[in-house]
Amino acid sequence: MREIDSSKSSLAALLIGVALAFAVLNSLFAPGKTNFEASATLGTEAKPVFSSVEEFPIHCSGGLDIDKCLGGLKSRGAIKSALWLGNSQVHEVNNWKSGEVSAPALLFEGLTKNGLDLLTFSFGNANLQEHYVLFEYLRSRMPLKLLILPVVFDDTREEGMRSDIANLVNDVQTARSLSNTEIGKRLVTSIQTGANRDIVSTDNNVAGNTDTLQQRSETKLNGWLEENSRLWQLRPEIRGWLLIELYKWRNYVFGITPATTRKVIPGRYRDNLSAFEAILERANSVGIRVVVYVAPLRGGVKIPYDSSEYLAFKAEAATLASKYGAVFENLEQIVPNDFWGTKASTSISQEQELDFMHFRFSGHEVLANNLRKLAIKALAD
Repeated sequence: MREIDSSKSSLAALLIGVALAFAVLNSLFAPGKTNFEASATLGTEAKPVFSSVEEFPIHCSGGLDIDKCLGGLKSRGAIKSALWLGNSQVHEVNNWKSGEVSAPALLFEGLTKNGLDLLTFSFGNANLQEHYVLFEYLRSRMPLKLLILPVVFDDTREEGMRSDIANLVNDVQTARSLSNTEIGKRLVTSIQTGANRDIVSTDNNVAGNTDTLQQRSETKLNGWLEENSRLWQLRPEIRGWLLIELYKWRNYVFGITPATTRKVIPGRYRDNLSAFEAILERANSVGIRVVVYVAPLRGGVKIPYDSSEYLAFKAEAATLASKYGAVFENLEQIVPNDFWGTKASTSISQEQELDFMHFRFSGHEVLANNLRKLAIKALAD
């Protein structure tokens, strides 16, 4: 009898614990309380700004809104177009004030005067392999005459591919085009086989037979939870919040700050530079002019890169650009120091940190003006 009472007590304690945990999570993740789109640039005081013309976006955040962006080109009757691919620097406006836009909106206006309709795609920590897939998908769907492509040392340390970009490989023509290069073949194989779990989202993909009793049961359970549990709907935010907190604690324990030197990761570096060369080679072969620029970096302080590795990276990017007839420009120092901002701590401390990647609206004006000049130069050559 005592064993039964003990089991009941344990079950009651477990249920109470589960109920309390759900209550805490429910409080932490009330709708509208978190914004994990902005958290891609952890700690930043910048605001993501994506502009539209009429009802169509001219600046998209990835693969999910491609059709809307392309629909705008068609609606505007574009005869010649330009494509700008980039990372969060392109869409984040530090210390944003009402009415301010990011550089793509300014460049769109400038290039319109030269008969070019600009579409921009940018997303946080974008790597060159993702740009390669996106470029191959878009180039056959746009009257593309000009590609604008930044090279960012930080992003050569990235690997993997977010699911909305990876899904573009389901397009037969895109997969065929990518398969013409060694790096493209590896990307296609990794995505289609799910060999790299960092590349393919497994939320909606289950390896093997998807018609098993287990899979049917899980599908029904997932559907019921989606409809009836707000916490289940918010599981990506919960996962994101936990990862961000772990990231902050890691930085605190190991003394990592935005100024900490970030060194080359050899395998990732080579894959990204291979994708970069593949983009340049394809663009050159089909008559698309290219502007390659070294992305602006905050000056006046020690940069967060190994100086010899960073110099080698810029030299290699310049050599590849020259090899395939692209216009290359180092825009590293074009944004004055006082046009940059600070960011909230990426550790558990509350101290403000320097932001090396995101600048204010005035910096976006400088970047857009420089890129317009480079675009005109590229098209005139």
